[in-house]
Amino acid sequence: RRQIGRHLLLMLPVSWREAFLSACLGCKNALMSYLSGVLKTSLFVFVATLTGLFLLGINDALLLSVFMGILEVFPYIGPSLPILLTALGQGFGQAVLALIVVIAVQQIEGNFVTPYFTASSTSIKPLSALIGVFVLGSLMGLWGVVLAIPLIVTVRSVLWSIRSAVIMMKPS
Repeated sequence: RRQIGRHLLLMLPVSWREAFLSACLGCKNALMSYLSGVLKTSLFVFVATLTGLFLLGINDALLLSVFMGILEVFPYIGPSLPILLTALGQGFGQAVLALIVVIAVQQIEGNFVTPYFTASSTSIKPLSALIGVFVLGSLMGLWGVVLAIPLIVTVRSVLWSIRSAVIMMKPS
């Protein structure tokens, strides 16, 4: 992999190499920051769901909370159906209370936790993220929703690197 990278770098004009390496490093840093924010959000969803379901005495609360935390990586896909079906086995009242827990966790996560972690880890505005998810989701379906934020962060990083390279190349 390193040799392929070196050979590709040699194919670029010498004046572009530093900008290319800067863009690659910026993309790596931006994507790692995004991943960090997603993992923090997933951890919050796991802990909040586990707490709520455990307090309600729902069977398999740990497994269901892990499932919900993992599915949180895919935005706007609600993992509430397995929790509802499991709680329904314990009675209709438990199912309603479990659904209330899931809805409360999703509302807190969607309105406060995700925008905070996304904005703090990637430094993109929540409105930009929402528009990106909407546009790419409309164009590419589920893949667009899943890949919207990483693509926005990557494109922004590349554009910043190009801008920096152009500013550095201009004679003073």
